[in-house]
Amino acid sequence: MDPIVDLIRLMRLFTRTVDAGSFSAAAREAGTTQPTVSRQIANLETELGARLLARGTTGLTLTEAGEAFCERARQILSEIDELRAGIDGTGRNVVGRLRVNSPAAFGEQYLTPILVGLAQRNPALVVDLVLSDHFIDLVEGGIDVAIRFGPLPDLRLVAHKVGASPQACFVSPAYAERHGEPQTLDDLVRHQCIVNSFVWSTNVWRFLAADGERPVEVRGSFRANNLRSIRAAVLADAGIAIGPVWLYFDDLRAGRVRRVLRQFEPRPLDIHALHLPGPVPSPKVQRFLEALEGAFRDTPVLAETFLGKAPEPPKRARRPTPVTPTRRKRASRTT
Repeated sequence: MDPIVDLIRLMRLFTRTVDAGSFSAAAREAGTTQPTVSRQIANLETELGARLLARGTTGLTLTEAGEAFCERARQILSEIDELRAGIDGTGRNVVGRLRVNSPAAFGEQYLTPILVGLAQRNPALVVDLVLSDHFIDLVEGGIDVAIRFGPLPDLRLVAHKVGASPQACFVSPAYAERHGEPQTLDDLVRHQCIVNSFVWSTNVWRFLAADGERPVEVRGSFRANNLRSIRAAVLADAGIAIGPVWLYFDDLRAGRVRRVLRQFEPRPLDIHALHLPGPVPSPKVQRFLEALEGAFRDTPVLAETFLGKAPEPPKRARRPTPVTPTRRKRASRTT
């Protein structure tokens, strides 16, 4: 067998074994025996000159070298599958593994259903969602597409703007009844303000005013580096917080929070989908971008919150115009 073909086969067997968790489970999936799988993985380790799996009484665990090899093997196998599926030039068959990185709260609330739907429509595609509020390097993390809010971190990446995220000040009705609502930015100094320590390195909030950007130093007894925790604190009547409108969308409609200081709000954050440069996006990335843009356009909360407009109604197929005998005769005379 060709050495390259044999290496690809061993990579598939290795990743299948990692996913299955044991030689016997991988053997059942591959329709072979446990000793055969164990021997083939041992051959792969000999070929690479490194131990990839640690065999213990509790099962298999990846070594440090095994983790690195597994991640790279998945990328290579995904690219091979995409290449085979795209030979006809259409990209109809989306296969392989799609690894998407997103901020945690947005990924949980809106991106998960988009990706679940994408996976259901493409049975040969494995979707891997990585939620993190910290930036992950696309190459080092094996990320195909990353969702980013705010300024672009790396101009070497290809960026697709999918919308913008308005920011606002939110407060619970109970807090407002006890302490009042701020009417001006100067009023904030008399209120408990919940600071997002991940975004704001200091207690200075920045607002857009008629005369430009206005910094305001705030204070408060609670800080957090997670949007969900800050929202929970607002709902617990702990104070006023700046946050994305999409996070409080349902709370606003239900009356659980109020949006205050509407005339002074922070600058909206652009939302981009980023991927590595190339002649054209891979079929799996292209299909994800289409699903993301479609969701932003057609889902009411996404269209209203991120695009600032009502969602477009679904397009209906046009009925064909019936051809009467008169029209057929006229057409035949002109041909």
